[in-house]
Amino acid sequence: MPSPDRPWSAKDYNAATDVLRGLKPDAYPLRGDAKSGAVFARFVADENLAFGRDATLPLDVRFPESIDALAASRALSGLYIEALQHGVEVGPETLALFQYLFAEASSLLDMTDAFLLTLDPKDPKYAVRIHGATRVVAGLGEMALGAAMTLSEKHTYAVDDLRAFSDGLRSTLPKIVARLDAAHRKDVVDRITEARDKETDPAYKASLSDLLQAIEKEPPKVLAPEATEPP
Repeated sequence: MPSPDRPWSAKDYNAATDVLRGLKPDAYPLRGDAKSGAVFARFVADENLAFGRDATLPLDVRFPESIDALAASRALSGLYIEALQHGVEVGPETLALFQYLFAEASSLLDMTDAFLLTLDPKDPKYAVRIHGATRVVAGLGEMALGAAMTLSEKHTYAVDDLRAFSDGLRSTLPKIVARLDAAHRKDVVDRITEARDKETDPAYKASLSDLLQAIEKEPPKVLAPEATEPP
């Protein structure tokens, strides 16, 4: 297991995932655990995102590493999802990992915006590069829909944990939803609205309402008019 005493890269997440694959799911690191809490805290440490956010570093260095890191942390999160589906009590950890993925995604969108500003529409490869950025956003759209579905899964997660998840999404999910096409934006909003309307816990219902308001306040932002299939 890579050391939890320093920021992690995509390579570290991949190494950690390999270690977890060799463990029984009930031995996975847990949040706040006396033995493994420090490792889990590193899984979701905001400090890991410092590299991608460092504007002094070239985009062509930060961008690929951040894409790889998101893929690597998603793979690690997948192990917790599988464990949860098999009855292992890792609900809080799974939601915390989801929360971290959206922080990564938000940072990645900032880099995508910066990358697009460097492109020359007269470049013969412009349409291809725009299409590549569009594929990145499409992948994040799948995450957004997954989050919307998760918010209604009270049979899987404790309501207090879901409320914390919803609260945390207010700073990241709206930015992602704003990049989706109208149909996918509506799908995400409709699912969260349905969860809100069915909710009986006042605090969680209010949190979902706040999340919907945050999404509605974020204006749609298309990557570029030319973001279609490459020639």
